[in-house]
Amino acid sequence: MSDNQSSVRASWLGAWRHAHEEDTSSEMVFRHLDVDLPPSRGRMGFTLHPNGSATFSMPGRDDRGMQSDALWHVVGANGLRVESVDSQQILLQGIVVQCDEERMLLKPLH
Repeated sequence: MSDNQSSVRASWLGAWRHAHEEDTSSEMVFRHLDVDLPPSRGRMGFTLHPNGSATFSMPGRDDRGMQSDALWHVVGANGLRVESVDSQQILLQGIVVQCDEERMLLKPLH
């Protein structure tokens, strides 16, 4: 991995939550956890750690958050995949179009 790729991937690290009100027809928008977002009945989110571990969160049936341990991988040049620890379920997958200190733009792959 080149130094530039390492620094780009380093910008992916940390806690992110889905700012669905900012989504476009082709991209999902994620904001760092410390960014104030409007009230919502629940937001999907994830935390990426340098060692490849992750935490994935999503609203439960009663709108309370549910968290699960996960793993994250770089796929290709800018692909991000978050999967269950047993690798049986892909929780989130997409191409990182942009990522900086303010937001991550992810083009989902279904």
